[in-house]
Amino acid sequence: RQVAFNELHERYTKLKEYYTVADTKNVELSQSILQTNELLKQSQDQCLKGEERLKAAEAAKENEIKQIREAHQADHDKLISTMEQSKQQMQSALEQLQETQRQLADKESAVVQANVRVQLGQQEAMELRAKTEEWRGGGGEGG
Repeated sequence: RQVAFNELHERYTKLKEYYTVADTKNVELSQSILQTNELLKQSQDQCLKGEERLKAAEAAKENEIKQIREAHQADHDKLISTMEQSKQQMQSALEQLQETQRQLADKESAVVQANVRVQLGQQEAMELRAKTEEWRGGGGEGG
């Protein structure tokens, strides 16, 4: 009986040691899992913050691209507007030049007509003078 008790006691002691070691390992494993979970949570937080920063950077980049596009469009529109104004100014200048040329042609025509009238008047005067001389000359001889 004593032998059986000793055997049982020995088995109980070994089992107790086994479960004590197992409990210790279980506690260590649980702490390790908790630490791993904490690290995982920190990593997730960092990832979320990183994603937020990335989204903010992308939004800022998009905004910058949008501003550059708008500025480029504004410059383009301004250039087109300036070109249109220049075209209108050139058209206006061309029309003024054509009007000036027309006026000049009218004046030249008037000068030519006046010169022709002067020449005709001079020719008439010369013919009249010649006739007058002829008449005087002829009348004096006859009288």
